[in-house]
Formats: sequence, structure tokens, C-alpha cells
Amino acid sequence: MTRTRKVSVGDVAPDFTLLDQSGTPVRLGDLVGQKTVVLYFYPKDETPGCTIEARAFRDSYEQFSAKDAQVVGVSSDSVRSHRRFAQRHNLPFLLLSDADGRYGGCTVWRRPWGSCRGGSPT
Repeated sequence: MTRTRKVSVGDVAPDFTLLDQSGTPVRLGDLVGQKTVVLYFYPKDETPGCTIEARAFRDSYEQFSAKDAQVVGVSSDSVRSHRRFAQRHNLPFLLLSDADGRYGGCTVWRRPWGSCRGGSPT
């Protein structure tokens, strides 16, 4: 298992470019230059906990927008999976595909119900 590092509020995220749910490349550094970014990582689209989390961000989206903040979710799911997930749950924010697990994966959190292999949740 990859050694995990505790992530804290305010930690600087690496600058990366990933595809969003429409297949458009999104560079984190470009977003940060425009607005405050609320960056969250999650294991998998359509799982119960991740769906609840995404819906909570959706339901609070107007409050984030009023504070000039942009919500961005990242998981190792494919662009196609993100597109379906966003459409099914009416998610108004970006979902980025970290398909090879380079930036999120299990290095961001520990999961008591599973393990990680190669940076991806199992």
C-alpha cells in the first residue's frame, strides 16, 4: 500500500490538468487564478457515500457561488462515468477524471472499508 499523507484544510494542491465530465482539459492553476476552489476527492461515482457527498455540494452550490467559490470533484472514474453521474444527479460543478490515480486516489484518505492498490480504491 502507498504511504498515506494527512491532508489538511489549506494545503496547497499540486497544479494538474485533468479532463472534466465533457472531456475538456481543466488546469487547476487556471481555476485558482479565477476563484476560490473547493477541491474534493472521492473514491467512486454512484457509491452511496459519494453520491450523498456530491448531492450535498449540489444542494449548497448557490452558497458557494455567492462566495465566489468553485466546487471541483476528483475521482479515478472515467470521463464517461463522470458525465453520467453529473447528469443523473444534476451536479452543476466540474468532475475531473484522475483515471490513473496520480493526484487523488487513496493517498488522500484512508478507507476503513477497503484497501488501495496502485493508487485506486478497491
